[in-house]
Amino acid sequence: MAEAQAIVDAQQQSHLQLEAQARREAENQARQQAQQLMEQFQQQVQQTAQLRQQQEQQRQEQEQQLRELQLLQEQRDRDQRDREQRDREQREREQRDREQQDREQRDREQRDREQLRREQERRQSQSQSQQRLLDQTLLLPSSNQRVQASVVSHPPTLISTSRLSDLDLEAWRQLPNARLSIERTNQPLILSQPSSASVQAQLISSPLLLNSGNLNGLISTRLNGNAAISWSQGQRLLDNELWQLDRLDDQGSRRADNRRAEEQRRESEELQSINNNNNRHAQW
Repeated sequence: MAEAQAIVDAQQQSHLQLEAQARREAENQARQQAQQLMEQFQQQVQQTAQLRQQQEQQRQEQEQQLRELQLLQEQRDRDQRDREQRDREQREREQRDREQQDREQRDREQRDREQLRREQERRQSQSQSQQRLLDQTLLLPSSNQRVQASVVSHPPTLISTSRLSDLDLEAWRQLPNARLSIERTNQPLILSQPSSASVQAQLISSPLLLNSGNLNGLISTRLNGNAAISWSQGQRLLDNELWQLDRLDDQGSRRADNRRAEEQRRESEELQSINNNNNRHAQW
């Protein structure tokens, strides 16, 4: 009996130990599972936090990139508008410059045409005057002396106003026989000279006044209408008067050439200044 009781007690004790060990193992396993679950939960929480942080960081980065893109696009738009504005202003300036150059070119061409026309008219007038002076040859009635006269605008009358004491009386007595009337375009020109005198006259536009005591010489006229006459040294004075006329003509031509050169120089300087300004704007 005692042995049986001991065996029963031993079995019970062994069973209790097994149950206790099983409970400990179960508890340990439960604690391990709980620990694992806790660790997994913490990992999930950390992962979730990291994910949220990453998402927030990505969102912030995306917003930053979007703002930068917007700023960049706005800057590009401003640059594009500025370029378009500069290009438009440049085209307008170039258009104004071309128009100004065209106007200046037309003005220069107009001035050149006017200058050429005036020069041609002047040369034509001189040529016609010289041609008329050479072509219009008339004979005095009492001798073989010739009178050359050129009528330009309104031929005046040649009059002698010398004092009686200064006149060549023999030549003066021949005046009625040497009086000659030249008709040109229904405008009479009266030359009163003796038959022994040789008269060469170019009538411009104003009356001539003969004031000399000797009727043996030549008559010459200035463009301003005055007259210079010498019967003793007529040829020398005529050459001098013609030289003075040529000199006045040359001076007028030189002044016109100087004016044209000065105008061309100013126009060249203005054009150079405009080109320099355009180059500076283009570099800017």
